[in-house]
Amino acid sequence: PIRRQLDIYWPDLHRPPFNERFWRYEYNKHGYCSSNIYNSSDYFKKALTLRQDPSLDILRILTAAGLGPGASHRYVDIETAIKKRIGKKPALRCKKLWGYHGTLSEITLCYDYYGQQLIDCPQSAINCAATNVMFPR
Repeated sequence: PIRRQLDIYWPDLHRPPFNERFWRYEYNKHGYCSSNIYNSSDYFKKALTLRQDPSLDILRILTAAGLGPGASHRYVDIETAIKKRIGKKPALRCKKLWGYHGTLSEITLCYDYYGQQLIDCPQSAINCAATNVMFPR
């Protein structure tokens, strides 16, 4: 059952048929530092619990703020809408896609070491333009 949920809620958007490789990468990058608290199975269960929390639904938060996908938005507006709703600063990652330098590819919410409390992300923008960020569909 967890595999099916991960396929739905945490797919690899860039290489869809390779979800397992993506999840392994994500655990090694983000989950390994808390491996004495969460084994890989617990880490992904916790991630799914957080992902399914409606108060943390980033797409819903941004759409409600008039910052939906398929358009370009100011970076500060995206960051502010999320911070206003969840109380902490997210991290936005952009990539050069479709010839556009500031295409939003990831929004991260940061947690304390124990995965219990949201915290401000230490780095807020990674490769994002200071002004407009393209939010793809």
